[in-house]
Parts: sequence; C-alpha cells; structure tokens
Amino acid sequence: MEQTAERSAARSLNSFHERAFSENESSQFIDIFSELDEYISLHESHERTTAAMEDSKIVELYFKRDENAIRQTQRKFGKRIRNISRNITGSALTAEEVENDTYLRAWENIPPAEPASYLFAFLARITRNISISLCRERSSLKRNAVLVELSDEMAQCLPSSCNIEEEAEADNVLELINKFLFSKTEDKRNIFMRRYWYLDSVSDIAKRFGLSESNVKTTLFRLREELRKYLAEQGITV
Repeated sequence: MEQTAERSAARSLNSFHERAFSENESSQFIDIFSELDEYISLHESHERTTAAMEDSKIVELYFKRDENAIRQTQRKFGKRIRNISRNITGSALTAEEVENDTYLRAWENIPPAEPASYLFAFLARITRNISISLCRERSSLKRNAVLVELSDEMAQCLPSSCNIEEEAEADNVLELINKFLFSKTEDKRNIFMRRYWYLDSVSDIAKRFGLSESNVKTTLFRLREELRKYLAEQGITV
C-alpha cells in the first residue's frame, strides 16, 4: 500500500510537470518559467559566460540542423541540466547520461518545436521526464527520498492523475494552478517554482534567496494549503 501511494503521488507530480509544459504548446506557464529563469540568472552569473549565445540564436542553429546547437546548449545550460537530473536520480553518473539524452531529444524535437523564448524551460521538462522514467525503469523511484518527499508535498494540494483522467479536466486544473501562481507575489512564486519545477532542496532555496530554511518551509506549506483551498473552491478536490 505504501509503495502504491508513493507511485500515485509521483504520477501526480509528473503529471503536473508534463501538463505544465509540452514541447508543442506555449502558454502563460511558459511565461512564469521564463520570468523565473531570468530572475535566477541574475543571481547565477557564474553559470553563464559573457560569450554565451542567446537562446534564439541557439534555436536557429537547431532549425538549420547545425550540430553546434548542441555544443552551445551544453555550454550554456549543461550544469543546470545535470543539477535537475541529479536532484531526481541521486546519481552524478546518471545525470550525465540524462544530459546527453536531453540534447538528443531536443535535436529530435526542434523543429517543429520553436522554444526561442523559453529554451531552458523546454530543456528542463525533457530532463525531468527522462530522469523520472529512468528511475522507474531501474526500480529506484520508491527509494529516491527527494522525489518521494516532493511527491508527498504535491499530493497534499494536487489531485492524483487517476482523479483527472479526462484531458479537458486536466487542462482545467493546469489553468487553475496557472492563475493561482500568477496571483502570488514574485518571491512566493519563485520559491514554489524552485521547489516543484526545478526540484531544489529547501536548503538550496534558502541559500539562493537569502532566507532561513524555516521561512522557506513555512512559505511552501502555506502555498500548498492556499492552492488546495483554491482548487477546492473551484470544485477540484485532492
């Protein structure tokens, strides 16, 4: 029963990720990711070199089928892609494997996808899905404490995937989450997205934004409760 609950929660978390962003769909959610990525980049200048190519130029290379697109992608986003995968898989070696698979998947999907204004969000979604799939294939999902913790947190405020089987209903849930996040302050939205989109630890979020871990935990708890209540008011129950 415990493993079933963990897997159900994990499916809920992954469903949120998949529907929050798809390779062929642009939405206000992408605006959130792009805005957050821009904000974070100001605090992570060491991860971006002054010679880093603009996202739109990198995407142009993909459209031209120029293999330099992959080199430029790796140069600009490689470290961050590995960090996302390592957060999920708990393995630096697996993260390197996922990084390479991410570039291959991006090459296969651009075009027709054209993520010129949200390239990192596009790559992060691919990285996350590959990482979770690898965990499942290797029967390590239930042992990944970080992913289980995140899944449990999201299960407190999101309906499980089995409760939103109809695509129209799932899209409605996504739209409601979108509206909820846009109603919050930038600081709160950033904390929520760092935790549940980038899968950062509480300690990493605290360091990134100069907060105490207690403050981050309290903010996340309140946001989950507010989201749960908001969805309930809209007829969506956990």
